Amino acid sequence: MTRIRSPGYPGIPLSKAIDIVGRLHSKVRTNILDREAAVKDMGYSGLTGQSAKILSDLSHFNLVEKAGKGGVRVTELAARVLHPHNTAERVAALQEAAYSPELFAQFKANWPDGFVTENVLRTWLMRSGFSSVSIHPIIRSYMETYAFLQQENAIESYDGPNHMALNPAERANADVGIQLPAIRPEPIHTVEAPLSSGVRTMSGERVVFVEESGPDQYLKLVAAGQMDESLLEALEDFVKRQKKRLQSQSAAT
Repeated sequence: MTRIRSPGYPGIPLSKAIDIVGRLHSKVRTNILDREAAVKDMGYSGLTGQSAKILSDLSHFNLVEKAGKGGVRVTELAARVLHPHNTAERVAALQEAAYSPELFAQFKANWPDGFVTENVLRTWLMRSGFSSVSIHPIIRSYMETYAFLQQENAIESYDGPNHMALNPAERANADVGIQLPAIRPEPIHTVEAPLSSGVRTMSGERVVFVEESGPDQYLKLVAAGQMDESLLEALEDFVKRQKKRLQSQSAAT
């Protein structure tokens, strides 16, 4: 019996893919080079299983493409993401890259605004025949990509009938046809954190870092649950992007 090919998907989120392709673009722009040289310019020691997988992940987001005989190059889309002429162009490029992966495009078809809860997405993947081993990395990659789009103000609005009037739980259930009672969120009660600045946290959260530079200017990092490597990597990516943004603003002035 012929095996049905599963839709392709990246193992890393878009934010990380952009950081990696940025290293390559800074050295070779959009010139063609062989795969070995490409992964070395991205910071890897050579072409291994891991670096080959990263190349594949970048191609899923359409940030690199095959070119020449066994070669690759940075795509025009990646160049628009990295060096847009204006904010609108970057937003459009981010949206195009985010939903370039075949599987993520299917998510977009099912949930036009991109929003879906992890539980609903897991159910959809299981019903679609994905193995339990692949479900977790798919969910992680997509949810982090969606969160990155939110952070970059690159979420498309969706004006489907009565769709946005629902709360997140109702929206997710309606999208996959699950008929469950409407779930209304419980009131959120805040508790005072033991800080001189009066920074507050929500119930279940804890403050793990605070830095104040003025009465009305501070940075607060809150956490819930156990910290792991994926959360720290996400934080590192966020700091890198903010530094680049500040550098761009300084250069513009």
